[in-house]
Amino acid sequence: PEDIADEQLASMLSPAEYLEIVHNEVVCRLIQLSLACRLTLAPQKWIGSSVALGFDCGRVPARSQPEEEIRRSVRVNIFDWGRSELNTMQRHMDLTVAEQQDRAQFWGYYADGIDRLLHGTLCAYWGRYGSTAKWKQVEVYVYDFDSMTD
Repeated sequence: PEDIADEQLASMLSPAEYLEIVHNEVVCRLIQLSLACRLTLAPQKWIGSSVALGFDCGRVPARSQPEEEIRRSVRVNIFDWGRSELNTMQRHMDLTVAEQQDRAQFWGYYADGIDRLLHGTLCAYWGRYGSTAKWKQVEVYVYDFDSMTD
């Protein structure tokens, strides 16, 4: 959104304030999408489906507008199912072993792509809003997570 005049700051969110709320909501929704992918019991074969991230960039909201209303206006949607199939656990069990492995492989690609999108979005959020001081040290914990085995 365009910047606003200083005298409008009492009644309108600044673009930076607005974008922090939007960015945070995108991260929260991508976390939910990532978890949904990991908790899906039957591997899917979603080829070419996409993720849309959107918000109203034409204006900044009034300070009187509730934050929850702003968050509800953010869009994180999956779309474009032309070459995809929705698989159920029953249908998955009816597939041959090779077909099951194929679905597992493609579902892994899709879930990994969602995780990469989440990671990039989260890093951008943290880098912009997470610290007001210069970083001196960062701790990273890496966990081995494989949704296809125990």
